[in-house]
Amino acid sequence: MYCYTYRHRVRYRECDPMGVVYHTHYLDYFEATRTEALRAMGLA
Repeated sequence: MYCYTYRHRVRYRECDPMGVVYHTHYLDYFEATRTEALRAMGLA
């Protein structure tokens, strides 16, 4: 199994009024992580 760590600083606009990341942004994070992991493996 391949393990990859992607660090992302959450921006203010990605949070709801309570300061919690709004759930739809997780899809963007997953896509960015997948792209960077493939790039690190030399496939993208």
